[in-house]
Amino acid sequence: MINVAELDERIERCLAILADNPHSQVFAALAEAYRRRGDFGRAFSVCKSGLKHHPDYSPAYVVLAKLYLHQKMLPDALTSLQRAVELDGTTRVTDVLEAEIQLALGDIKATQVVIDRLRMTDPGNVSLPELVEQLKLLRSGPIVPPANSSPPDDWSQSSPRAASVSRPEPECTNWPEWAVATGNLPGVEFAFVAGANGRVSAQSPESEATPSKAEIILDSLREIEGRWQADVWGTVGELRIESTHGDVWIGRLKDVIVGFVGSEQLKYGAARQRCLDLAARVLDAQIATGSTEGRV
Repeated sequence: MINVAELDERIERCLAILADNPHSQVFAALAEAYRRRGDFGRAFSVCKSGLKHHPDYSPAYVVLAKLYLHQKMLPDALTSLQRAVELDGTTRVTDVLEAEIQLALGDIKATQVVIDRLRMTDPGNVSLPELVEQLKLLRSGPIVPPANSSPPDDWSQSSPRAASVSRPEPECTNWPEWAVATGNLPGVEFAFVAGANGRVSAQSPESEATPSKAEIILDSLREIEGRWQADVWGTVGELRIESTHGDVWIGRLKDVIVGFVGSEQLKYGAARQRCLDLAARVLDAQIATGSTEGRV
């Protein structure tokens, strides 16, 4: 249940901050509070106005995507969400929101990809059961896209997902193929896969010196984990290392550890999401060839 009094108080606080600093990034929090309060017109106005001063502020694009979804302006919702992910990477919020948008679009395949990604990165997400149930309903019924969900003529220029539809998908039925596909992503210089024991099983490019980049990265991961109390914190599920030369990303996906090294030109959020999408395809292939793990 929405706590109206709490939302009103939050709105007043945000308005007070904006009165002192009209260009504060608190505009996104204000727009979200208006949205939750049901004042969608005001939320949209605040969000669009704030983005003129902060065009690279990811949380505002998340709010904007929610507003477009509410208005059934689905291509606009997807574009806004993709911009947020490009700027700041995927989160629990963006994954759930993308699944909701893809469900509204009637895109079974894209929804399944997001659900698979959530199962890997956040299996306890409270939204998963409902998303799974909605996908089952979508599979069982006729797929009739909403009347206003057709993309505009220039959608292929504005949407990374739509622009890539004509390109053939890389083969990605096992982890070595995942390493090659991820290593070929724009801005990615190196990708690797290791077992739960930390032993490298695949990397791209393969002509890495010994010790390889992967082994150095895994040593860093073990050192970081060693500084934490395992009985309290557990193991590191995902790690990002930022430097002036680019980004390093490491993730634990079921019984493997995957990662990539990017150049300073890397679009981190887009690369992370794409490598997780490719990993979901590998897991799908494993399920199809006899794994006991189920899927929707």
